[in-house]
Amino acid sequence: MDIQAKVKDIIQLVQKDKDFKEKFQQDPFAAVKTVVGVDTPNDQLNQLVEGVKAKVSLEETGDMFGKVKGMFEK
Repeated sequence: MDIQAKVKDIIQLVQKDKDFKEKFQQDPFAAVKTVVGVDTPNDQLNQLVEGVKAKVSLEETGDMFGKVKGMFEK
């Protein structure tokens, strides 16, 4: 399984699908299993969950920084 590709797919779902985002926030492993299938080994699921969490957190921080920066540029 291409972990990076799956992380990108899941991030897109988190960004575009409000229900999936809520499910991911409540139970990330269950949410990821719905995308990649139930037979995925736990170590791969863990890598996917951690990768998505890191990327989503980074993007949210960047968005917040951009908003703050925009307040001072006007």
